[in-house]
Amino acid sequence: PAHAPEPAPEPEPEPAATGEPPTAPAPAPPVAAFTPEAPEIATVSAGWSEALSHLSGPARGILAASRPIAIDGASVVVEVSDALLASSQRYAEQLADALATALALRLQPRFVAVASVAADAVAAAAPLPADGDGTISEVELLDQLRRRLDATEEAG
Repeated sequence: PAHAPEPAPEPEPEPAATGEPPTAPAPAPPVAAFTPEAPEIATVSAGWSEALSHLSGPARGILAASRPIAIDGASVVVEVSDALLASSQRYAEQLADALATALALRLQPRFVAVASVAADAVAAAAPLPADGDGTISEVELLDQLRRRLDATEEAG
């Protein structure tokens, strides 16, 4: 037995004309743009050691004595010794990645030199780490570099 073709579905009836213009659906309430809040400097400071532990090679030695001092939008202002300022710039991206890994924050480091008087006061108040935790102090790092390269420091 042959199957009879099914009838075509009937078109939906059009709404009855009432003489009024069709009403548009109510507009959706505005959605606030997602703007993440800048992290507090205390949050970044608390996780700084953890972030530095994700660094390797020269970056770890160069940035061992660094510290965050301010948050400026999407940047973290990082204080480093004047002698290591130029070297620190080379490791900005590695530090940004370490911050993202350790703190789940995407901040771009901006390095500033610590004033020498303040650096002396900080060094006197809290000695820099030396080898016990796998890091070395800036002074020790510079001494090792001088010995390895047979270099002398010029006054100036």
